[in-house]
Amino acid sequence: MKYELFKKIEELYVRAVLADFKHPRDLAATLEGLSNDAWDEVDECLTMTPVNNSSD
Repeated sequence: MKYELFKKIEELYVRAVLADFKHPRDLAATLEGLSNDAWDEVDECLTMTPVNNSSD
């Protein structure tokens, strides 16, 4: 996991504990952004991983 993504997760946790989100929509938007970042990282890892499609 990249440090930036870990830092965002940690920041989300702190903000949630402090009840920093004024509206549930703000929390949802933050979670959506974090989810998108995580999937982007998965996609990046998959493009770097060689896939063996041989039937041997």
